[in-house]
Amino acid sequence: MESLPKPKRWGGVLDLAVFGLTAWVLITGTPVGGLMVRGWAWALDRPPPRRDLASYFDIRSNQDQQLAAQILTPASDVTRDEAIKIGLPPELSRAVTVLLAEGRASGDSLDVQLSPAAQAELLAYGLTWPADAAGRNQVTLELLSRLSTELGGLEPAVAALAVGKRPVQYAMSLADSARVRNPKQLEGFGEYLRGDLRSLATPLVNGSFALATAYNLVWPVAQDARVSSAFGERVHPTTGKKHLHSGVDLAVPSGTPVVAAAAGKVRYATEDTINGKFVKLEHGYGLQTAYCHASEIEVKKGDAVAQGQRVMASGATGRVSGPHLHFQLELDGQLLDPELFRPRS
Repeated sequence: MESLPKPKRWGGVLDLAVFGLTAWVLITGTPVGGLMVRGWAWALDRPPPRRDLASYFDIRSNQDQQLAAQILTPASDVTRDEAIKIGLPPELSRAVTVLLAEGRASGDSLDVQLSPAAQAELLAYGLTWPADAAGRNQVTLELLSRLSTELGGLEPAVAALAVGKRPVQYAMSLADSARVRNPKQLEGFGEYLRGDLRSLATPLVNGSFALATAYNLVWPVAQDARVSSAFGERVHPTTGKKHLHSGVDLAVPSGTPVVAAAAGKVRYATEDTINGKFVKLEHGYGLQTAYCHASEIEVKKGDAVAQGQRVMASGATGRVSGPHLHFQLELDGQLLDPELFRPRS
């Protein structure tokens, strides 16, 4: 009689691991699963994790396209005058309401939803939550303004919209006691927030300030400069192969002044065989811009630059078919089309 095969030692463990991985993908990677995650979070009184700003531009569905378009729409439901009246930067106001709405809209207005912690702050300040979306936007900005005054800055105020005022105050006091360099900025007090609270606050703070910076970008050359090659898939003019074109090519003659699209710090000011002479700037909150094929670089690594400051002169260095400026925009390492944020006037 033939002996039965011995059971494999790791067979059950591997089956369980595969089952667990499959279940995790179904739960976290589908709309129904997303609702389940939010339901569990609600039942356990733990808010679900916030979506990173870069993910809004990973466009895979009509809903994603509508959401990206909503993000890029200039402030309409939050007027500039209203934001200025209560002492808030208009573009930051727009960015905060966009991210708090997370794709929800009612009529022509974003439908902002506040976390339970932020709703508690509303009550503490004697504010009421209006029934209409436009009113909720205004109250949200009023809350942001009051938090900013009490906490001494906009970054802790935006964080408090995610996790409440007290955890942010406590984290700031710990950061101050530890003599960190920027106790009123997320990079300073964020390390002293409890882990789950930090995961809620960081995407809202970084996303809001990155988006506000992007809203205020200036074009690095003349506004009417022709785009000779757009962002996206293309056949490379020198290699003949299909590649992702990581930015936009702006047709300007050699020697054209190129300015910083936003204030920041020079991360690279160097040269290679593909980009030629190029400059890459960090603007904070995960936002970076790059300027390639210069004839001359006018800044060095580590320099702080102001918005509109000249950083280079355009040229034709590197792998090019003629003189132009290659302008590139990145958010959390994800390439974005710079024309999405091209100034409209």
